[in-house]
Amino acid sequence: MKRHLNLTQATLVGLGGIVGGGILALAGVALQSAGPSAVVAFALNAVIAIITALSFAEVATSFPQSGGTYTYSKRVLSVTSAFAVGWVVWFASVVAGALYALGFAAYAVEAIAAFRPEWASEALERFLAVVSVLFYAMLETRNKGGGGGWETIGKMVIFVFLVASGLVALLQAPSGTVASGMTPFFSGGAHGVFQAMGFTFIAFQGFDLIATIAGEVEDPGKNLPRSMVGSVVIATVIYLPLLVIVSTVGVESGSSITLMAAEHPDTVFAVATQNYLGVGGYWLVVIAAILAMVSALQANLVAASKMAKVMATDRTLPRQFQDPRKALTLTVTTMLVFLLLIPDVGAAGAAAGLIFLLSFTLVHWICILARRRGGPDTQGFRVPGFPALPVAGALTCLSLALFQGYTVPAAGITAAVWLVLGAGLFMTLLANRAVVADAAQEAQNPQMIKLRGRTPLIMVPVANPEMASALLEVAHAITPTGAGRVVLMSVVSQGEEQVESTKELIGRTLRLSLHHGLKPEVLLTLADNPWEEIARACTDHRCERLLLGLGNLDARDQSPDLSSLIRTVKCDVIVVRAPAGWELTSSRSILVPVAGRGRNDALRARLLTSIAREKQKSIKYLRLLSADADEAECRQAEAVLKALGEDEAPHEVDVLARPSASVIDDLIEEAKKSDLLVLGLQTTDDVIGGIVSEVARRCEIPMIIIGHYR
Repeated sequence: MKRHLNLTQATLVGLGGIVGGGILALAGVALQSAGPSAVVAFALNAVIAIITALSFAEVATSFPQSGGTYTYSKRVLSVTSAFAVGWVVWFASVVAGALYALGFAAYAVEAIAAFRPEWASEALERFLAVVSVLFYAMLETRNKGGGGGWETIGKMVIFVFLVASGLVALLQAPSGTVASGMTPFFSGGAHGVFQAMGFTFIAFQGFDLIATIAGEVEDPGKNLPRSMVGSVVIATVIYLPLLVIVSTVGVESGSSITLMAAEHPDTVFAVATQNYLGVGGYWLVVIAAILAMVSALQANLVAASKMAKVMATDRTLPRQFQDPRKALTLTVTTMLVFLLLIPDVGAAGAAAGLIFLLSFTLVHWICILARRRGGPDTQGFRVPGFPALPVAGALTCLSLALFQGYTVPAAGITAAVWLVLGAGLFMTLLANRAVVADAAQEAQNPQMIKLRGRTPLIMVPVANPEMASALLEVAHAITPTGAGRVVLMSVVSQGEEQVESTKELIGRTLRLSLHHGLKPEVLLTLADNPWEEIARACTDHRCERLLLGLGNLDARDQSPDLSSLIRTVKCDVIVVRAPAGWELTSSRSILVPVAGRGRNDALRARLLTSIAREKQKSIKYLRLLSADADEAECRQAEAVLKALGEDEAPHEVDVLARPSASVIDDLIEEAKKSDLLVLGLQTTDDVIGGIVSEVARRCEIPMIIIGHYR
């Protein structure tokens, strides 16, 4: 994505999500629970939000791509964890957008009712809510500014005016107004303050929307932390004085803010403002509420559609939604479903708040893990007081989330049901392609493996000096830089003479390793059966991949032992069959025969991306169909190959699908046009017989045979 949002525009995205909607909708509940000490609840929530924004800023500058919490989870945890996070956070943003659309409609109908009371109805509210969603969806297809806009600026001007005029009224109020309005201060006790915190933390949610569109922010190292923390600070500077004002000059004589909040839970701010500014103040709050709701709707709509696009790009959502318009359509459609079909939107809104709190807890944890594992950007923003601040932020966010689940059980149930639905969707439709795309991304960016806390081990048994160089070249290509380990293994099965020859072989192999840029470990063992010893070592060392060599062009002499080994080990197997002196770097064109999606896709993606990571190579996917296949079947097969290539290869691939009367003959004929052939094993018996073994015997070009057995 092009970076086109400056600091002001990014901050407006955060303010669009934070200021207005939350405090206008939730202040009544907070004031009922805590009375004047609701200002303490908001202040504490502001501190927690700022700490959370600091953790967001660190991980966002380390991974300045769009996607927010989803992107961080994918980088530091796993693709499965990332889907779970992205799925529920996307849901939370969609629900938040639906709630703000309904909030806009409620205030709009109230304004209409002042002139035409007979028009006021629930049907009109739903209609206006739908219109607002469709309007901003249409606006998003034309405007690439990312949210903010005149609505956010307009509501900020009104809120600043309300605060300024309230402070003037406070200075002009009779002596003792503040004392009487703020007494009793802790009317609900400490429990009331904690309750108010749980209900109103969502009023500070919105700075995280900046992280969701981080890939579009200019100079992310500076602008991301400034806009995130800045939007929370600006909101706090507005919220706290406003709460003091409505609790003092906004209270009628003989009443209290607690009683007013109980009588007017949804419009307490409008009533309080009318008390010190007159009818004009009331209408200012109504206008501010309308602007606040639509700007928050726009911010959540933008954030949710961006997240859907990022997830589709990673194949954790169907690939068609990587088109921005289709991602927006999916988001809008889901939002409209909640508007029209879900009766208890309040419970869904509470679930959204709970999900945001849990995702914030996760961001603190990810911040700690990324720092401990060596984040990619050591020059980016860093949380001060590490790790104390992230730990404190994680504990407080988790506590508030548990409180939300306890006080509103429907919130926890709604979140759990949505997660179960997502798990079913992922396991049945998405997991295979998501894992494949993730494997390619790990190979393209080995830093991901390090951040995920993995150190994959590649076992390389070396017995034939002629194959050593070829094996080391492949080992170098598939070893994640700075994260993987290579173990050179040699098995001695006979007397002292073989010990000496093995020492010479290991020494030669180590010298070759330095030439290839590897720093391997060496494992030298004594055993009567080398194949059984290799299997034992793979199990004991928990290796992820076993790299083997077939020295002869005729693979039949080693097939029985090799197949037995592959049946035994529980790791990916890569078999290199090449003539002496072969160099992987000399292979410019790679032929990849495939029969469709299968068990080896992720391993193939990792291999192809690894060997083409530094020097771009020509990759061609081949599908041989039955002899009677027509042109339409060939085109359909090529479309499937194209999709496979998009997921598995580091760049665009060539594809060919054609009828074949003899698969082996045609495969060998096509292979002659390439420098390297990559074949996949469907079963261990393929090594002994079948197409792979036959091609290995008859094909003269170098081959890499892969099998996924983990």
